[in-house]
This record gives sequence, C-alpha cells and structure tokens, in this order.
Amino acid sequence: MSLKVLLVEDQAIIRMDLEETIIQMGHQVVGMTAFGEEAVQLFEQLKPEIIVMDIGLAGEMDGIEAATIISKKASCTIIFLTGNDDQDSLIRASRNVKPLAYLIKPFNREELSRTFALAAANSDDIKRSNRGFSQTQ
Repeated sequence: MSLKVLLVEDQAIIRMDLEETIIQMGHQVVGMTAFGEEAVQLFEQLKPEIIVMDIGLAGEMDGIEAATIISKKASCTIIFLTGNDDQDSLIRASRNVKPLAYLIKPFNREELSRTFALAAANSDDIKRSNRGFSQTQ
C-alpha cells in the first residue's frame, strides 16, 4: 500500500536520502521542508498520511511543536527523527504527540521500511480520521 508522505528535515542530504528511500519503498513523497512552520501549512494543504519529522529543525519551531500543532488538527502517523538520543526531547515528544516511532540518525533503511510497513497496516484508521479533517476544511 502506497502512503502519502511529508518529509520534514533540515539537513538537505538526509532529506534527499529519505526521499529516495521512501520512493524506493513504493510510497509517494508529497512535500518536503526544513521548517516546522511550513510543515504545518503543508500538512493542511497536502493531507499526508504519514510525516517523517526531524526533532531539530531550521527556524523557530522545532519538530515536536510542529507535530503537536498538526496532531491537534487531524490524525496523522508521525515518525520522529533525531540526531541524538536526548531523553528529555523524547519524553516531551511522547507527552505532546503519539508518534509511531523514533528513529536515530543516521537512520537504518530496514528500520525505516519496517516502520512504514506498520504505518501502512494502520492506514485505514488514518484515512477514516482524516475524512473528518477534510470535511471541516
């Protein structure tokens, strides 16, 4: 099952690698950004089923804050990426958002593939939840 994916990563080389990997897995990358503020706007416009979100982003809004705003708007599977294993950030993210997974950079392609397989298995629930989001827009 192909999923619509929004990539939110401030490091261009990682963003390009993620895009290539996700496309090779058979999913559609519908948007990419390095900024939390733009991620919120792109989510509203593109209505992705899954967001791969770096915790540390360019700009004033970090990935946790962006994901918190997005998750209040509609259901969406979120996979957090982080460059370190900062427990405080992981706890903060878990309190504000219910992410599907946390992946530590550099990410492992097999781990990413397994995480997307889990997201695909849950995509019917995501689509049902987003129908309400679409109707309120």
